[in-house]
Amino acid sequence: MLADLFKPKLAIRDVLTGKESVLTKFPAYVGGTGAHFEVEEGDRALLEISAVGKQGRITALGETMLAGGVEKQEIHLSEEEQTMIACGGHFLLLGFTKKAPERLKKWSKDSWRIVDGDSNVLAGPFKFSACAQFVPRAFAEFEHAILHHTSCTSGIYLQSVMEILNLEPYAHTAQQAAEVVAPAPQGRSAGIPSPEIDRGDYTCPYCWFHFDRGDVMHVAVHKSLTGDNLLGEEQMLRFLASSFNDKGQALDAMGSPCTDLACPHCHKKLPPGFLDLKPKILSIVGAPSSGKSYYLSVLVKMLERTLYRNFGIAFYDADPAENASLTRMKNRLFSGSTAAEAQLSKTALEGDMYVEVSRLGRRVRMPKPFIFTVSPENEPDGATSIVFYDNAGEHFEPGANKADSPGAQHIAAAEGIFFLFDPTYNLEFRKILRGKSSDPQIDDRRFDQQETLLAEMNSRVKGLMGIDFRDKIDKPLAMLVGKCDVWQEMIGKNNLKNAVVDGKLDLHILKGISDLVRSKLLEITPSIVANAESISDNVMYFPVSSFGCSPEHLRDQNGQLAYFLDKDGVRHPALSPDPSKIAPILVELPILWILSQVNCNLIPSSEGM
Repeated sequence: MLADLFKPKLAIRDVLTGKESVLTKFPAYVGGTGAHFEVEEGDRALLEISAVGKQGRITALGETMLAGGVEKQEIHLSEEEQTMIACGGHFLLLGFTKKAPERLKKWSKDSWRIVDGDSNVLAGPFKFSACAQFVPRAFAEFEHAILHHTSCTSGIYLQSVMEILNLEPYAHTAQQAAEVVAPAPQGRSAGIPSPEIDRGDYTCPYCWFHFDRGDVMHVAVHKSLTGDNLLGEEQMLRFLASSFNDKGQALDAMGSPCTDLACPHCHKKLPPGFLDLKPKILSIVGAPSSGKSYYLSVLVKMLERTLYRNFGIAFYDADPAENASLTRMKNRLFSGSTAAEAQLSKTALEGDMYVEVSRLGRRVRMPKPFIFTVSPENEPDGATSIVFYDNAGEHFEPGANKADSPGAQHIAAAEGIFFLFDPTYNLEFRKILRGKSSDPQIDDRRFDQQETLLAEMNSRVKGLMGIDFRDKIDKPLAMLVGKCDVWQEMIGKNNLKNAVVDGKLDLHILKGISDLVRSKLLEITPSIVANAESISDNVMYFPVSSFGCSPEHLRDQNGQLAYFLDKDGVRHPALSPDPSKIAPILVELPILWILSQVNCNLIPSSEGM
């Protein structure tokens, strides 16, 4: 009859087998052979389903029935209501609805999550076949965690899932078992136990938290395993591998081999070879608009040439996709035909040089890591990788270390620190240079806060490392005095010698250059030296110039001199170098020194004469 089309029907799906049906006549039975919906062999009946008006009634026949995590003899489903029950070793999804085919279509997606008592997602979405990976760990840590289908509001306690699937709880170590496990912050994939953030041999280049090799996660490959609760529904699932193929490759829940690794804290994908190379973090600090982006772009270009020519070391992208923005800057600077084409945009706090990361339960903006592999030609086992950060200078201003933008904290994890001092900012340097140089940067009105930034860095790094403010850190600090093409005559241009001699870094020449620069800084702005040497007991001073020439004052489309306004509304000239005139001066020397300090086998050195 036509009226039957508008009567609610029962959509039913066996989660374990995937079998599904639509029941239209009642009473109907679920159970063994001959039942309206068969879930097992034999003649046992598990459930009776009847309809009373627009309401469905489900009655257990002898076996215990769990519905919504509670033992019940009978439950009622209103029209369009759905539930999941466990009975006799079976999981069933049931919905009393006029749109039964549509309901079955949603259930067939086989998408599941584990949630805690407050409905915060702990793991998922994942296929039901992946329960063996997630359920035991979640059960071991969260007493009231529930498994539920993403299209179904009700669920089932993990205890029942474990019993039916014959799973064992995750086995904690003795130390872990003795500790009280705290709830994970919302958004963390807590179905997988996370390591402590301040312990481990490896440091994530995105969130800067620590972990050991055994903590690392894998990135699922199979197209059905999309959705990561830290990175979003569009990203592939991150998981802690429990099975491997004969090649040692981790297998995801669908049996696909996986090669990409991810940080157990933030779930960001780690660069290829991360576990074998253990990247060394190098932090570049400086005032806003001091030229850090230009310096980094030029540095990468020069290292590609210098390291191989002088030391037989290949220097290349460890992860070209992640380094794309830096590659664009380098290409723009060196491939442009005019100064306008070579101009780089300022590194903005929320710009292309930053990436969003899940950190301590919050989404924060962090400086993007630029990771490069450094591989000796004659000693492949000596390969390592280095990570550069081009950090907006504003992050080092006093009070800028915000909880939602902790962008400057990489200095605590760094093995070497660079501070780029811009003498054209400094009032005393400007007084000396004015009239002696036509460089347009000298007459640009800028507030010099470099002494304050250096003092703030001193306070910041010691606080993050947990050391007494009166002590000094054991990290090498390279003080880069930039734009030396403008002021190099102050120390004698002929004294800027090449410190690489016969495939070694000549520390005698290096110290001679450093002493000259330090002496000039003491004469003109002694507070910079005092601040630097209160930070570290291993400080060297370097004259560098990214361009080796003065930049040009750009013109707008009307032929007028171009200007821009800073955050305080102060007007500054738009400057950029002519690519044909770029001739960098000693830009790679600081990194060679830093590398010789943190890995003496990589960059050999000598005391010279």
